[in-house]
Amino acid sequence: MYTYSIRYRDGCGRWSVAYAQAASQPDAEAIATRRYGTFHSVSRIGLVS
Repeated sequence: MYTYSIRYRDGCGRWSVAYAQAASQPDAEAIATRRYGTFHSVSRIGLVS
C-alpha cells in the first residue's frame, strides 16, 4: 500500500489536497473519482509502513 496525495477543487473552487491509501496509481485515481468526482492530479508520496 502507498499513500497518495489527491489535488482537487473544493466546492468553493479552491485547490485542496487530500490523502488516500491505495495499492497502485489506478486504484488511487478510482478513489479520487469516487470521493471528489473530478480531480487535478494524484501523486504517490510514500510507502505505508
